[in-house]
Amino acid sequence: MHGSVQDPRMMRARGGGAGATASDALTAAAWARRGLVSLALLMVLLLAPGAFAQGGSGIVIEEIEVRGAERVEPEAVRRAARLRAGDEIDDRAISEAIRGVDSLGFFSDVVVRARPGEAGVVLLFEVVEKPSIRSIVIEGNSRVSDDDILEAIPLREDAILDESLIRQSVRRIEDLYREKGYYLARVESQLIRVDQTTVTVRFDIQEAQRVRIARVSFVGNDSIPDQELLRFMQNRPGGVLDFLTPFGTFSRETFRADLQTLRSYYYENGFLDVSIGDPLVELSHDRTRLFLTIPIVEGEVYTVSDVSVTGDFEHLASQEEVMALVRMEPGQQFQVTTFQEDVRRISDLFRDMGYATANVNFYPRQDPATLRVAIEYDIDPGEIARIGRIEVRGNQLTRDRVIRREMMIMEGDQYRVSDIRRSERNIFRLGFFENVTIREVARRDAGVLDLVIEVEERQTGQFQIGAGFSSYESFVATAQIAQNNFFGRGQSLSLNASVSSIRSLFILQFFEPWLFDTRWQLTLSLFDTQELYDNFDRRSRGFRTRVGYPLNRNRDLVATVGYNLENVDVRAGGRRGRSSIRFAALEEDGLTSAIETGLSWDRRDNRLFPTSGHFQEVTFEFADSILASDNEFFRTRLRSRWFWSPIWDNWVFKLNAEYGYVGSTNRDKPVPIFERFYVGGPNSVRGFERLSLSPTRPVGLSFSPEATTFDYPVGGNQQLIFNLELEFPILEAIGIRGVVFADAGNAFDNNEPITLRLDLMEDADVSYGNLLRTGAGFGIRWRSPLGPLRFEWGFPLSRLESERPMVFEFSIANPF
Repeated sequence: MHGSVQDPRMMRARGGGAGATASDALTAAAWARRGLVSLALLMVLLLAPGAFAQGGSGIVIEEIEVRGAERVEPEAVRRAARLRAGDEIDDRAISEAIRGVDSLGFFSDVVVRARPGEAGVVLLFEVVEKPSIRSIVIEGNSRVSDDDILEAIPLREDAILDESLIRQSVRRIEDLYREKGYYLARVESQLIRVDQTTVTVRFDIQEAQRVRIARVSFVGNDSIPDQELLRFMQNRPGGVLDFLTPFGTFSRETFRADLQTLRSYYYENGFLDVSIGDPLVELSHDRTRLFLTIPIVEGEVYTVSDVSVTGDFEHLASQEEVMALVRMEPGQQFQVTTFQEDVRRISDLFRDMGYATANVNFYPRQDPATLRVAIEYDIDPGEIARIGRIEVRGNQLTRDRVIRREMMIMEGDQYRVSDIRRSERNIFRLGFFENVTIREVARRDAGVLDLVIEVEERQTGQFQIGAGFSSYESFVATAQIAQNNFFGRGQSLSLNASVSSIRSLFILQFFEPWLFDTRWQLTLSLFDTQELYDNFDRRSRGFRTRVGYPLNRNRDLVATVGYNLENVDVRAGGRRGRSSIRFAALEEDGLTSAIETGLSWDRRDNRLFPTSGHFQEVTFEFADSILASDNEFFRTRLRSRWFWSPIWDNWVFKLNAEYGYVGSTNRDKPVPIFERFYVGGPNSVRGFERLSLSPTRPVGLSFSPEATTFDYPVGGNQQLIFNLELEFPILEAIGIRGVVFADAGNAFDNNEPITLRLDLMEDADVSYGNLLRTGAGFGIRWRSPLGPLRFEWGFPLSRLESERPMVFEFSIANPF
């Protein structure tokens, strides 16, 4: 043999297991410390000469057995060990295998034994599973309820004991008390053994007096006033509604962050020599109020004199290429955010080339005499790296593969920081997790980095019941039962119902984002809807199916194709109750059999509550007799939506533009009236009644030649809609936001050219039928546990006599 053969016969991940002695088991730490040659293993090898690899010094694994795994699959242990039959092993491989199995977090003891086989060594992994949690007991809490504490901690009854989650629970409980002003509260945990397989986790809480901030004072801030600095502090006096906000209570942890935020704000304004001294903290006599005094020495404002880049990098990128990324320029006032962005962009340039440890050092050379600063960015690319092992932690319900398939980078790939960030963003956008973090862990192997995906699961099941009132629909009731992570497979299943005086909606929908673990997507839905238009009722029952496929690596450009089958029943009546009217278009109902194709491009930062990015979509629907459809038409829709925050991050501008066209596929039949476009309402042009904007035609109230006629809304074959919103915070801590909006749109008939002219810019018209109708208003939105609630008041800007001066709408949905 070449080198030494160390004993993999018995090694433990932790010593002290049941029945273990120093003579028959060694801990992993003791193994590495002693490095002995095992006489027992040598005897195994003498009995199994085929245990050695041909021409090598390694020991060959013939088989791997697992004993003691009851709740954990044996295959999961083998995967964690990263060993398989035919591999050569040594002490290092065994040590890594033990560490891998132990990192699963399910075992209190891991022992590896060896015995001779016919063609190698048979390894036996003996594991002792951790106990499960029988119950969670909380003692000493009077100011915070058990329910609030249990909701805040990640521990759950019947789960496998995870000591890291106990430590995390202690921190969560202390944080919960700090949020409520009890920043001196202390929490201790204790494990109580119930039997061999279960334990009770007990938390003992020592509550302290609640402390509120009475005053925050600054000394020495000659250039920036107190009120400006207070805006950036979490620890500041509260107001009348401070029970709804995080302000008013003191937290030592966030106060340290406040001081750093103040320092950064001064740096952002060019005060490079600013100094923030130790704050003076005073308690009132009754120890319920806190007074903070923060001393500041501001210094002077600096201007940039020169910017340069140095370092050994020109074999990877030119000076010009790097300087093109730099936004700091001579002559401008120094800003810390600009230099931080410069460092990030330069670092990312090299990290996307595979240089995971690329480092950009920042050297400011200040000249106090001229109050100017020269900036030097020194670049050290480091060494190129590849991805080693990818591990998922924290997923109790969600399966590993649901998370792994969202990764843009795989084991063995060259390191790319942009792929890691996109992977983190993809996983978060699933909507299953409160937090997602991908940590990079350096290995001893040169040029190899492991990735650890840490997730914190959120509740994905929903049972919602809501009710409201609008000036148009009167009473509105909604209900939803949904599971957005069905059995942890990443699928969604939902049942939605909505009932009001003018419409009813029932939809059962299933969505599979990775059909058969491929990039194909599948949507299936069954529906039963009824809606009252002005003069007719539309009842529709059927199903839709759609498959989609991402066309790019980011999976945000998706092509879809689908099939719709529905039976449509149309009857005279509607909201006006004119059931005696006989109109030929109302006889054109029946079966609709249609195919639909589409292309969407989604670059929003958040699909539910976007603050930046855009969404583009085009769809085409085709229904014809060749598809056994009674109703024959084709329809095209285009949607463009943009989101940006040019003022502050939580003030969001939203722009939506939609165009639609519908035509007949049969020269002898017009487009069915119920497939034409009707505009107005909370999802199109607010300030007008739902579906009230439409071209009209004169129709008699009866068959008599002398019957009175009225304008019958027949819908348009085209529609054009624009929506502009500004959404802003009111009580951000509880998700209440305000909105102001302006809308424009209309439906146009075949003989009416589509126009961008607005009604408010024209003289009074009989109906404004060939103009874009405009409305504006305001509203309140609440991101409630029931979903996004909307309360909106809309006003038509050029109102006709027959139109309401104001329309109030309540709904449970995002506008766009």
